[in-house]
Amino acid sequence: MAGGGPDLWPQSSPGSRLRAALREWRRRCPRRVVLFLDEIDALQGSSMVSILSQLRDGHNVRPKGRPFPASVVLCGLRDVRDYKVASGGAPDGSNPASPFNILADSLRLGDFTADQIAELYDQHTQATGQEFTKDAVEWAFELTQGQPWLVNALADEIITEMGVTGTSPPSRWRTPRSG
Repeated sequence: MAGGGPDLWPQSSPGSRLRAALREWRRRCPRRVVLFLDEIDALQGSSMVSILSQLRDGHNVRPKGRPFPASVVLCGLRDVRDYKVASGGAPDGSNPASPFNILADSLRLGDFTADQIAELYDQHTQATGQEFTKDAVEWAFELTQGQPWLVNALADEIITEMGVTGTSPPSRWRTPRSG
């Protein structure tokens, strides 16, 4: 593990292994640990509850001097609060024992406008010289509706997977437009 973490997972019972590993990592690391968990929203049911419970419990012992990451960032397409509501909890109700009671702040990256996509793709053009035409930008917006992951994935598909180097969209990318 980077940052002086443990070579092996510490022995721990099911339902506490992540908390134990994070505690050990923090104990061995001379620096503050900030943990990013990407695609946390891919977890469901008891797995989601277990992870969130362990994070909440670990966070709650930090003031008592026990080692645990200084911050944990949960990244995903959905807000953790959405899972609370889906599991039958009240969206604004307070329950200290709830595994969903771990949220300090929630940020959402909004959808890009067509102008923002043009600006993003222009950054690529400035860095590489490979242009995206105005039509290509408009088509990217139409296909993605500005959803950030899709905007970036589409550009990556065009550049990396399809190997497009020119300024016109490939023929297999063109479909009849409605309206």
